Amino acid sequence: MRDGYFIGRHRGLYCASLYVNGKREGRFTLGTDNKESAERQVRELNAKRERDRLPSELTVDAIFDLYVKDREAEQKSALYRIKQCRAVIKPHFGALVASAIEKKTCTNYIKLRRNIGVSDATIRTELSYLSAALKFAVDMKLLSSRPRIWRPSQGRPRAHLNDFHLDRAEVDRLLEAAAATPHLLLFIIMALATAGRPLHILQLTWDRVDFLRGTINLDDPDQDRTAKGRAFVPMNDDARRVLLEARSIAETKYVVEFNGKPLKRVKGALERAAKRAGVKVSPYVLRHTSAVWMAEAGVPLEEIAQYLGHTNVEITRKHYARFSPTHLRRAANTLQVVRGSTGTAVPKIRNAK
Repeated sequence: MRDGYFIGRHRGLYCASLYVNGKREGRFTLGTDNKESAERQVRELNAKRERDRLPSELTVDAIFDLYVKDREAEQKSALYRIKQCRAVIKPHFGALVASAIEKKTCTNYIKLRRNIGVSDATIRTELSYLSAALKFAVDMKLLSSRPRIWRPSQGRPRAHLNDFHLDRAEVDRLLEAAAATPHLLLFIIMALATAGRPLHILQLTWDRVDFLRGTINLDDPDQDRTAKGRAFVPMNDDARRVLLEARSIAETKYVVEFNGKPLKRVKGALERAAKRAGVKVSPYVLRHTSAVWMAEAGVPLEEIAQYLGHTNVEITRKHYARFSPTHLRRAANTLQVVRGSTGTAVPKIRNAK
């Protein structure tokens, strides 16, 4: 049953019609022929209508409900994860009003989650979505201020983990283990060939794959631009081969599909293949693997940054400079003590016994 403002057309312009319990109560012109502007005005009208119907002080669960609805309207890709986190957070924070959240509330939640074996990284993500929902409430003027959300300290960057990237032999074993799963094999090769973020590869459509020019455009014009840039990269021979095979049997507009539907997640299938191959890997590690291989081959950091879609080369330098064969080499050479015949003599060893 319809309830709220809906976009329509009236006398050549967009209009907003108010429906209450399925019946139209009124209609007025929005004064624009631009659909995007009209949709924004209708969203604002519905948001104001929701605010007017809300109690003076909202609970966290009510705020999350509005936050999820807004994310749904914006068709945000992280919606599934937001709903997961909301379900976990609800028993602890749901009945509270924002002003009741304090440090002890957060630390108790952290202890409860740790006690059942949840990692600090996951707890941090859950509380980050809580903080994002509260920020949304402030932006929508549902709250005057956002309470501080205490979270576990951020762990060491993935770049410092021993299993941060795969070597060539490990990738060969992984590809062999995924050979019987075409959509997974396609994803792995595309992830390595483009160094793209997992989500961006899953969102890739055929209209952004140019076989004639040999390019792959990971930048989706239908998605909001964020700090996480999307690159425009060349198509190497591996990518061309698997893309041509996939294109010949494609049923949807998406490059990576399964059973005639676009693939939303690949983590589970990848973990199962990794287990068969005897390696430890996640979808994001494939992106890091590509970046490490480029750095180890001596590719300039500026080029790697463009390939990764980094807007600032310093981000690339921070994570990948240490993999370059020339990294700190000049500094190390200046610190040499033992030199050749023309340099400093080798010092005699005393007390050898």
